[in-house]
Amino acid sequence: MKRSRSDTEIYFFLCVFVGAILFLLAQPYFEAQSFNRLTGGHATYWDALWTELRVDGSSQVLRDKSE
Repeated sequence: MKRSRSDTEIYFFLCVFVGAILFLLAQPYFEAQSFNRLTGGHATYWDALWTELRVDGSSQVLRDKSE
């Protein structure tokens, strides 16, 4: 005899799956925004998606904020 899942379980797993996908797609956007704010550069969503953006301690914006 087969057990069928209830609609609630299916909706729960669907929401978790969609939430994970949205998190993975939104993370590069926020990474690019933070990079631009800290460095004064112009990184796009695609730059953050395909490359690793780094900020070192010698950034001009970081120096200006610490003074």
